[in-house]
Amino acid sequence: MKPPPLIPDHTLLRPIGRGAYGEVWLARNVTGVLRAVKIIWRRDFDNQRPYDREFAGIQRYEPVSRSSTGLVHMLHVGRNDAEGYFFYVMELADAAADRESNSAQASHAGAQNPSANTNSEALAAYRPRTLRSDLQRLGPLPTADCARLALDVVGGLAELHRHGLVHRDVKPGNIIYVQGRAKLADIGLVSAGDEGRTFVGTEGYIPPEGPGTPGADLYALGIALYEASTGNPPEKFPDVPARWLAEDAENGALEFHEMVLKACEGQRERRYQNAEAMQADVALLQSGQSLRRVRALERRYARLRLSGIAGTALLVCALGTAFFANYRARLAAESRAKETLLREQAQRSLIRAESAEQDARQQLYTALLGEARAMVLSRELGQRVRALEAVRRAGAISNSAELRGAAIAALALPDLRFEKELPTTPDMTLLRLDPAFQRIALCRGRGPIEIRSVADNSLVASLPASANLPAYLGLWSPDGRFLAVGRDYDSPGQLRDVEIWEIGGKKQARIFKASPGGAIAFHPTLPRIIVGQAPAAAMIWDLETGQEVSRQELLGPPLRLNFGPEGERFAELHLTNKEWVVSVRRVVDAQVEASHAFTNMVRDFNWHPSGRWIAVPDYGGTVSLMDAHTGETRALGRHKAEATVAEFSPDGRYLFSGGWDRELICWDLKSMLRGLTIDLESYHVQFSGDGRRCAILRWPEIRLQLHAFELPSLNREFGEDPGLRNFAAFSHDGRWLAVSGADAAAVWDLSGTGAAAVAKEAWGTRVCFAENGELFAHRFQDCFRWRLKPETNADAPPLLEPLEIKKPELLETLSPLSRGLVFTSRQGSKITAYDRLAQDDSPMTRTESGLNRVSPDERWLGIHRAFMPNLEVYRLPGLEHVASLANHAAIATVEFSPAGDEVAVSSRAGIEFWSTTNWQRIRQVPNFADVLYSANDARALWLSTGMRSAGLYDAKTFQLLLPLPTGTLPLARSPDGRYLAVRADTSRVQLWDLAEVRQRLKELDLDWKQ
Repeated sequence: MKPPPLIPDHTLLRPIGRGAYGEVWLARNVTGVLRAVKIIWRRDFDNQRPYDREFAGIQRYEPVSRSSTGLVHMLHVGRNDAEGYFFYVMELADAAADRESNSAQASHAGAQNPSANTNSEALAAYRPRTLRSDLQRLGPLPTADCARLALDVVGGLAELHRHGLVHRDVKPGNIIYVQGRAKLADIGLVSAGDEGRTFVGTEGYIPPEGPGTPGADLYALGIALYEASTGNPPEKFPDVPARWLAEDAENGALEFHEMVLKACEGQRERRYQNAEAMQADVALLQSGQSLRRVRALERRYARLRLSGIAGTALLVCALGTAFFANYRARLAAESRAKETLLREQAQRSLIRAESAEQDARQQLYTALLGEARAMVLSRELGQRVRALEAVRRAGAISNSAELRGAAIAALALPDLRFEKELPTTPDMTLLRLDPAFQRIALCRGRGPIEIRSVADNSLVASLPASANLPAYLGLWSPDGRFLAVGRDYDSPGQLRDVEIWEIGGKKQARIFKASPGGAIAFHPTLPRIIVGQAPAAAMIWDLETGQEVSRQELLGPPLRLNFGPEGERFAELHLTNKEWVVSVRRVVDAQVEASHAFTNMVRDFNWHPSGRWIAVPDYGGTVSLMDAHTGETRALGRHKAEATVAEFSPDGRYLFSGGWDRELICWDLKSMLRGLTIDLESYHVQFSGDGRRCAILRWPEIRLQLHAFELPSLNREFGEDPGLRNFAAFSHDGRWLAVSGADAAAVWDLSGTGAAAVAKEAWGTRVCFAENGELFAHRFQDCFRWRLKPETNADAPPLLEPLEIKKPELLETLSPLSRGLVFTSRQGSKITAYDRLAQDDSPMTRTESGLNRVSPDERWLGIHRAFMPNLEVYRLPGLEHVASLANHAAIATVEFSPAGDEVAVSSRAGIEFWSTTNWQRIRQVPNFADVLYSANDARALWLSTGMRSAGLYDAKTFQLLLPLPTGTLPLARSPDGRYLAVRADTSRVQLWDLAEVRQRLKELDLDWKQ
């Protein structure tokens, strides 16, 4: 069992109570006196905010507690943020008597306070004495005891209310006895009366208007006193025991009940307006006067007053009738009255209908939002399409930030949108679409090949069978000019005749007899085909000349052949010593460049469009990526059964795999994670040449469905991972993006699609660009400088040309200016022109050391030391000290506004904004951890609330405009504000197109006004 936490000067003996957010312990202090200690744990709260609110309530209550005998006294408050809890020490309640104890003993329970009792048996049996325990043991209390109880507790409530606090949960279980005096306990629910009214309290003790007000406290006390005096539960209010109504019964109980009735009136206006009024009535009871008589006088006066008003009204009506009554006027008055009544009834009905409609619309909105969020997280077919449909429907009800968040999360996902199903018959054995998805090749067993139009299913051509063999294999050339058809000798398809047809001329170009299995593939650009030949050869044939181009001997009969995307390599699969070997060979001489042996059966593989990888599914269920240059493999994931097919999307971002589990999995090759599961009872997938559509063949139903392949449209994800703790910067022209991390720095040319240039030597650095396009990276005592050179090939990474830079001793940070760099070291700061970076020996100006930041207008330099709260500000270029800004916690980041008129400082205490005109704090926003100005007009801010949550907020109202997907945090914005570089799931780098985001939100009618 985990040991209890350490409480200064107290020894925790055993727990004696437990609540929603904490536990109460019996404890002994250093003087031997027993106390009650309540411990509130941070882990019991969903987030920090309610935990801090709970502590704030204790802070407000502590000075008030000792000002009234009706409140449990708080003796000490402590907090341990390192261990995640706070605590407070209270006086200990009297020990509850055993059930066998009589009422005489109970009346002296105040003398049995256990505070100084050290008897171990007594401590082990200790239970706090509460009004609830007394009622369970003794039943209803005498009226005199109830009056004393009421006077004690209402006095405590009066003191709370005078200080602007409310208790929110008055009930018998929260009224304890200390030295025989009743006191209010469970102070954890005390809050300021002006706080938002959260629904806190206990059923039966809550007034009709809800909890959280002084009147609600008095109502709850009235119900508790009703239980104490009658012994009845709250639901029986206002019934009284029959014995009270007997002729010989004393009037004291009914007098007391009169006070309870007023405290618990159904109409708030007729209850006690404050605790003092109720306290006065209790005192009146104790003095022996009759409340019932006072109430009767008040009611008599009210009736007399009402009678006087009614009489006056009747007199006025009589006079009016005498002067103005006539037959026609009376009819008109009645008509108007009826019209008014009908109008009022119609208005009330309309209000009720509108309210019911609004409730229904709100419930529908909540359900649709929940559906959209669930689909986004499902990673199943419809994760984008169905989520956006739910968003559209919810958007017609309310345009909210949370709905925008669901929309962009859906738009960032891939998905299939069903378009149509092509006509098929159950006896079809071959169905294959051409690359343009305009024609389809069909065959029924041993019959001819039919070429039909996808648009209208009309017959384009009929190609007769060359042999009486069933056709199962169909393969189009990349340009759609040729069609290869395989007619199998046996059911496993280990040998087959391959017919090559030129579709335009409707003629047969070639027949290859007894070709092994799937050993056939078209060249990506030339009219050539590679075909497996017995016993162990690969032959390349020119389909235009009808000549053999080359024949290469292999190590075994080829089970699968496929050209690389550039046409200069081919991959082959063969079986050797119970291992399935995938080899990459050069076309010119069949020299092996890479190979890998798989222990599980392999029947298929496919090239990545870039030629970098080969996807290999195996019968162990694993889908692997094999490096086409080294033969090394990386497992993407597994199917539930044998994996049999793999197909890359034409853009190379996704891989679709299928297997005997009849489930297709879409793998995201940027994140190397499962992006989508397609449960359509299929393992056959085919992409159109442009990648915008795909066909899924549902087998054995023989149903061919066409789907639009919808790609993420809002962001671009980069494959390179520079490591954790990312820093990012855009070049001034917006062409380059640099991101640094714990492992390296990476630079992407955003005008192309190529990979990043990676500088592994720049690990753990911060990056920045100069106006001349040079890239800088720095860390403690080290810095780097490069010139960026783009490649002529848009798919190639840029070149990083190292440039010389002389760093100051004990360098800590640097920032670019238009005319040079600002270096800050432990010896001070200096400005060095760009043309002197290689040889500058000028001395440092004495400044604060630490991390520096230059304002966009280059007027100010801010410097702060790590783990310190002060920001020192210097005027540029002279480095004169102008201000020291004392923040509430250690500084995390510093960000000047685009206009340079303010500086935002973030820390664990929130974000503090300072004016650069007078260096005064102009506003402070808690509960945010980092800040980034969204655009040059500074009307919005990117704010993060932790390591998993961030969004775009209005800079004036701090209203959330656009939440980013969970786990996505802003890193940097482009100079024009259009692009946002983010870190997704700790290390993945993405580039979000904010203009596209707003355009797509406009299409969904979800844009915000700004």
